[in-house]
Amino acid sequence: MRILLLTLLISLCYGCKTTSPAPQGSDTNDTTDGYDCYPSRKVVFNHIDAAGRVGKVGDYYIIHHNNGTGRLQPCNLPDAFKVEDLRIVFTGDQVEINPGERRFAMPMRLHRIEKAEQ
Repeated sequence: MRILLLTLLISLCYGCKTTSPAPQGSDTNDTTDGYDCYPSRKVVFNHIDAAGRVGKVGDYYIIHHNNGTGRLQPCNLPDAFKVEDLRIVFTGDQVEINPGERRFAMPMRLHRIEKAEQ
């Protein structure tokens, strides 16, 4: 019984994490709001302070990674960063593509994004 209560208490403490968005006009945004847009997918690569630029494919915004590894499709890109050709620095988790799934970019979950110095 004690283990069940302890587990419940820990879940409540960590499950209720919230952060406020960056102030309007800010050049950075911490997107770690506790929302997991790919909860059942395994992380295949961690991008840490990676340089890239924002692009658009159809109605979707993507990140072109500067190291030439391809395109990333963040599920939680803040509206302030939905600007084509915007140079950025980002941190996030690239997650797996499910078997049989076809995508135009690798799915990813952003943790932090900021405008790059020009």
